[in-house]
Amino acid sequence: MAAEKTPNLRLVAFGSRNTPHPNLRQDGTEYNKAPTQYQVKESYSKCDAWLFFSRAEGFGLPIIEAMASAC
Repeated sequence: MAAEKTPNLRLVAFGSRNTPHPNLRQDGTEYNKAPTQYQVKESYSKCDAWLFFSRAEGFGLPIIEAMASAC
């Protein structure tokens, strides 16, 4: 739905699984499996906004890291 309203929207994601969730398999999606800390920082720097929806990641660190990276 967001892509319909913002045609040049890109999705940048990372995780620990081999295959992204089917909702992430859209054209133009950038997915990195088990990125290094440097690659995580690079992912944050490519983004204007970051969504955090993990139920397993402790203490919400990815969203805090994203905010610390000015995302």
